[in-house]
Amino acid sequence: MSVDGLPDLYPLPAPCKPPVKPLLPMRTDWRSPAAMEPQGLTLATIIIWSGATISVLGLFGLVWCIIRVSRAKRAGLDDDAMRKVLQSTLPLNLGALFLSVIGLMLVIVGIFIA
Repeated sequence: MSVDGLPDLYPLPAPCKPPVKPLLPMRTDWRSPAAMEPQGLTLATIIIWSGATISVLGLFGLVWCIIRVSRAKRAGLDDDAMRKVLQSTLPLNLGALFLSVIGLMLVIVGIFIA
């Protein structure tokens, strides 16, 4: 029976006995892997988070360009007006794409450094 009064469907096995004497001398001053990692902000975390922020800004820019062009298409503009909208949106689109690529590069560099 378990603590709550219900029968145990999967009873725990009996604990194994430790060996009488270890084969090799054991060290007790080992640190856990989590304790060995540096705490706080490191250069790698700063690069990763700044790259993610830059990449998200570029993504917002790309979405804004898509919305701007779709509004111009829905407005039913003539060819000259549509061409002006597209020509004014193209540099912003390329800049946003550049930002997102640079941000992703920073994230990859930060991961390699870490």
